[in-house]
Amino acid sequence: MRCVGGASSQQGSAKEDFVSINYIPNDPMAGASAPPTRRKSPRANRPSSRATFQFFDAEPEGLASPGTPQFLFWQAREAALTTLTAWETANGSSFLRRAGLSSSARRDLVERMGAGRGARLAVHPLDIGEERVAHATVTRDVSVGALHPSLKGVVVPVTNSVLIGASGGRAAVLGSVPNVDTTTDEVLSFVESLVKNKRIETKPPKHVPKRHRVEAMTPYTHEIIRIGRRRELRRRAFACGCCFGN
Repeated sequence: MRCVGGASSQQGSAKEDFVSINYIPNDPMAGASAPPTRRKSPRANRPSSRATFQFFDAEPEGLASPGTPQFLFWQAREAALTTLTAWETANGSSFLRRAGLSSSARRDLVERMGAGRGARLAVHPLDIGEERVAHATVTRDVSVGALHPSLKGVVVPVTNSVLIGASGGRAAVLGSVPNVDTTTDEVLSFVESLVKNKRIETKPPKHVPKRHRVEAMTPYTHEIIRIGRRRELRRRAFACGCCFGN
């Protein structure tokens, strides 16, 4: 059983040990319009790496009667922690910064994931049970120019992701950091197979009036597009052996 700043009550039945406090999910002064009292387990203490409260002169857990100091303590505690959870849901990014994902941690994460200059990091909140973590994705470019002369200067954007939690008040990777070399090898191997099977359209067709176009299946599944000075390989269609041969 949990208690903040005081001892937990050890009395009561097994059911009371699990459902250990009385709680009214509304202003207890609302009178007849207030929801009925319900039994519930107290919310877990929040980790020190996240926004929380310090509770002093804590009352022991138990099925207290409304209006008593014991009931009012747990009523106020549950309401305060519920409010923090609601704010985290509405404004997760700021709470993630409080969880330790600072600017230096972001730079360190990008370096550990092997992303060089120009890599893009995106961080979004993710709830796992009652714990909030950060879902971080790093997008970087893999150069494929060495595979074929027609691919000179062409890149393929790839994304790796990790979950970031808190440990000792600092950001910590949950699990392992993705092996960027493995990801790079997979990209190069895939693009090499596209080149071998002539699936990349390297020269876009000249403009043809729509009335003269013939809609037909082409062998190309990927194309090179230009975005400013950037040349990027992108998928344009899917193919299978039943549609056309290699």
